[in-house]
Amino acid sequence: PFILKNTAGGRGYAAAFNLSRDESPAKGSFCAADISDFDTDELVIYEYFTKSAGFIKKAEAVDIILKNRDDFRLYSLAPKNDVTFIGLENKMISAKTLMNETKDSAVLREGGTLVFISEKEITAVFSNGKKVPFEKAGIIYKAAVKKGVVHAEY
Repeated sequence: PFILKNTAGGRGYAAAFNLSRDESPAKGSFCAADISDFDTDELVIYEYFTKSAGFIKKAEAVDIILKNRDDFRLYSLAPKNDVTFIGLENKMISAKTLMNETKDSAVLREGGTLVFISEKEITAVFSNGKKVPFEKAGIIYKAAVKKGVVHAEY
């Protein structure tokens, strides 16, 4: 595949496209170290279109198989934390919606559905000090939050 790599908001991004003329599958890979010199070896990887997430090492290869020209991926890579904030679900470069991140809180530039990743069991989410409902699917959490401070308890 054709892979574009860049950084934004302290994250690495990789966009993969199948440009084959004959609709054949495209196979390839990238690693986080090719995108950014992250301060940590453990990273969270989140794929925008499939809404999937996992953990990788900085030098680990991420294998990609794109079935045809209509298949593409957008990966976000972030240093792993107790709670790793991905950003707002409807924003492709979602890290640009975040500021002032800590191990369990962040400031959002605007409101919406926040996606975050944690291996720890989250017990509560707060938006500007008010408890808000959240949902969990494996290590992926989502909560509808307002612009301002978000905090996750575990």
